[in-house]
Amino acid sequence: MRKLLLIAALTLSGCSAIPSFWDDNENNVIVEIVQDVKEIDCTKPDYIGLYKAQSRTEWLIQYSTLKGSRDVRSMSNKIKETIDPFAQKARSGNMSSTYCVLRKKILEQDTERVAKAMLGRF
Repeated sequence: MRKLLLIAALTLSGCSAIPSFWDDNENNVIVEIVQDVKEIDCTKPDYIGLYKAQSRTEWLIQYSTLKGSRDVRSMSNKIKETIDPFAQKARSGNMSSTYCVLRKKILEQDTERVAKAMLGRF
């Protein structure tokens, strides 16, 4: 009886509560984003890892939007909220090493959480 109720609830809700399924492209790019963030070197002024991570995050948002993966798009937007001000500060040339280290740590935590969520899908 409970199974019948669950099936009916999912049918009536339009299956909007079901997360998107495994996608090699999404999973590949989130791993690359995690790696790019780890490569951010706060002692060098070029911040290549940061800019690569920002670009890949934009790609992931665009891809998940076109694919219709609302859950992935939502998680990617959370990364964007952290990475955009960080990259803007880096581009201004007005970033202290302490700010860089703290933002990098936050970004590492955010990207790793998103990666674990995405890679844990079936």
